Amino acid sequence: MCNDTLAALDFVAVPVFVIDVAADGHFRFVKLNRAHERSTGLRPDDFCGRTPHEVLPCRFADTIVANYRRAAEGAQPYTYEECLALPTGEEWWKTTLTPVLDVNGSVCRLIGTAINITEHKRNEIDAIQRVAEQENALLEIERMTSLAAHDLRTPMWHVSNLVRRLREDFTDLGNGKVELLEKLAALSEKASLLIDDVLSYAQCSRATENDDAFDVGHLLADLVAILDPDGRHDVVFPEGELRSDPLALQIILRNLLDNSFKHAGRAHLHCTIDLVASSPGWLTFTVADDGQGFADSAGAFGRLTERQYCRGFGLAGVKRLVEARGGRIALVQTDAGAGAVVRFTFPGHLPERCATDTSDRVPAPL
Repeated sequence: MCNDTLAALDFVAVPVFVIDVAADGHFRFVKLNRAHERSTGLRPDDFCGRTPHEVLPCRFADTIVANYRRAAEGAQPYTYEECLALPTGEEWWKTTLTPVLDVNGSVCRLIGTAINITEHKRNEIDAIQRVAEQENALLEIERMTSLAAHDLRTPMWHVSNLVRRLREDFTDLGNGKVELLEKLAALSEKASLLIDDVLSYAQCSRATENDDAFDVGHLLADLVAILDPDGRHDVVFPEGELRSDPLALQIILRNLLDNSFKHAGRAHLHCTIDLVASSPGWLTFTVADDGQGFADSAGAFGRLTERQYCRGFGLAGVKRLVEARGGRIALVQTDAGAGAVVRFTFPGHLPERCATDTSDRVPAPL
């Protein structure tokens, strides 16, 4: 790609960046067009001719290099969504990396195009939070309905039994009493069936399966890069693909990680995220750290009030979101000063075994 071609990219209306791929596998920025600078606030002069690790915080550089390497090794276009902390603020982007091959068929450059999807993602997050509130309100209504139906079941059974006993040896005098008893029996039977239907519906799982397949390691790597860009803390998380609701899980895990980092009580924290398929259709996540923990693990979630919702999504919102999906969340009791452990269940599937990554790797691009 000659200099004239690179210069022509400044006339492209969407953000475009070009990466050189060296023979030793290193990546170096060659071009950030004007649309990219306007959209991200990143100055081309600060990037061109340099590697990601020379101009970005270590975790962001790690995430960027991991995605560039995936596109280069695959030698085919690679599209992904990412959340980045930029000079213009924290934004969501949909990025596509397209490899360029040399005369020998080797990848020599990557051309990246990016679309800002921040507004769309924010609308999705707002919708998830509103749905969580509505789902919890609906859950309370269903609980009350279930309780009322359960309380009516026994009296209705007695009514049906009394009608049955009245019909035994009842003499038809031709005054329509037999027909009335038949109607009463039919009504009581229909009412009993309706009550059974209500109870059956209330007992069904309200959690709906989201068939979105995504890389949980990529999701967590983006979160860690946003929350701890300089790599002050050690974070170990699972790798692999799963099927679930990626946006809801991102909200939950981001808030739990943010809580760990903010309230660690120390400059260097070790945090581990474990993931297992606890039962068919259900995943169990455990977020543990070696910080100062909670003063009262047993009551931390229970004491959260509506007033606290106004200070951000927070633990109260996390609890509400998990329970709206039919899951459960709790703090695991630990000794004072032994760190915090939060465990929650969430609907989802592990198509393949999802292993914990002990190399502290983190993927996501520019």
